[in-house]
Amino acid sequence: MPRHRDAPRDVVADWPAGAPTSLGGRYAQLVAITIATELDRRQWSQRELARRAGVSHVTIANITSGRNWPDIETLARIEDALERVLLPADRLHRT
Repeated sequence: MPRHRDAPRDVVADWPAGAPTSLGGRYAQLVAITIATELDRRQWSQRELARRAGVSHVTIANITSGRNWPDIETLARIEDALERVLLPADRLHRT
């Protein structure tokens, strides 16, 4: 499987709101938006989510800012901490 050399924000113009140029960019965009929405809804800081997920707060910041591609283990930990799926199937289709 090819590895991305560009960061997610490099494949989504005007991160995170712009149009992605790849399917991977779309996934990263949706994850970042979902995390940011959940943090706002719960009034949690990135540090609080990181503590609950057992990951570094820098990891959360890098995902939401589009600096890094999240790995599956990290996504699973975040989903567990938020008690919700980050990528609902109905949101993955291109519009």
